[in-house]
Amino acid sequence: MFSPEPRESNQLEEANKKPPTAMEINLEQVDFKIIKDVLSNILDKCQVEKERSEKISTEIIRKTNAGLQPHLLGWEGYYDPKKDQIVLSKTLSLEEKENFITTLIHELVHAISDNLLSEIPGEQTVRVGLDEIKKSIFQYPFFSIENSGLNEGLTELLAEAVSLEYFRRSGEPIRDLRFLNEEVHLTDKAIVEVLTKSIAYRTGVSEDVVFKSLIRSMMNYDYDEFKKLLKDDPVLMDLVNKIKDLEVGELEPFIRLSKKSRK
Repeated sequence: MFSPEPRESNQLEEANKKPPTAMEINLEQVDFKIIKDVLSNILDKCQVEKERSEKISTEIIRKTNAGLQPHLLGWEGYYDPKKDQIVLSKTLSLEEKENFITTLIHELVHAISDNLLSEIPGEQTVRVGLDEIKKSIFQYPFFSIENSGLNEGLTELLAEAVSLEYFRRSGEPIRDLRFLNEEVHLTDKAIVEVLTKSIAYRTGVSEDVVFKSLIRSMMNYDYDEFKKLLKDDPVLMDLVNKIKDLEVGELEPFIRLSKKSRK
């Protein structure tokens, strides 16, 4: 049987090699070691096991434009817990590096948070961090969401903190600070601020301790310590229930007050 010479074989391999996708080119320019180190250090301060950050790599990011594109849903990216895969919009590029990096880190935080996928006949539960979505044919409403705003707010605040340190360590100048302004997950971040300030005010615990407890709850899905912070305070319990049930409208007075003091 004819066997090509090694040189010919290498030439065939090169000819058949697919050119890198735009996403692969973008990801090659991202220093994942810095992201992993920074996120690991922050999680360590929140008493979250460092093993969670070990999952951070390009392997969980979809490199092609196959499947549902985030921008068609009005998003720049999403994490698919069923496939354990991050999907970034093809509209993202390193030409807007601040937005690209922060979106990437936001989805990485989702990916390393405690996740649950449960499917039984007639019922499905998907949970990413504190955000839980249930679909059931046995109850009304058939579709329910809990803690989405709180989860997104915590994730975005964590992503922003990691992004700032990423740019500081990489030595890349930040050209555009829009990714940190109030237009990005405004209501979600305000929910976190309202809850953090309210718990701190009514319990005497520092806002830093409260925030770290919330991060720990999201990453580990552990409410025990968080519930201890509430100390069975009826006002705090009512606030948590409103957030859990997405009664954002009832939080607007608190959010407006929170925005005025945000500097």
